[in-house]
Amino acid sequence: MNCRPQCGACCIAPSISSPIPGMPDGKPAGVRCIHLTEDYRCAIYDLRPKVCRDFKAEELVCGRSREEALILLNNLEKGKIISLKVNMKHREIKSKKFVIGKEQFEINPKLEKRKSKQIRES
Repeated sequence: MNCRPQCGACCIAPSISSPIPGMPDGKPAGVRCIHLTEDYRCAIYDLRPKVCRDFKAEELVCGRSREEALILLNNLEKGKIISLKVNMKHREIKSKKFVIGKEQFEINPKLEKRKSKQIRES
């Protein structure tokens, strides 16, 4: 998957503990990176830190829209997604199900289909 134009969710939702130019202590979760432009592009793309270079757009974390990416990344950051297991080296999905809040999502191994259903409160 290629990065979605005008998204920038990965520059807002997750925390970054390593130094970023102009942000020596990194970036807290939910705080917009100071290098994210108004059109959601990285102003220091060629000089971005390793943690940013290592992030790869994947449907599992980027969803199907900017809004969904913000929700997914925010919930990953907060530990609310409880059963997402991905082998990043081989891009294999170990678990086909993950949970965000009260919604359970299923993803097939080829990322071709995604279904969701409400989970009943226990």
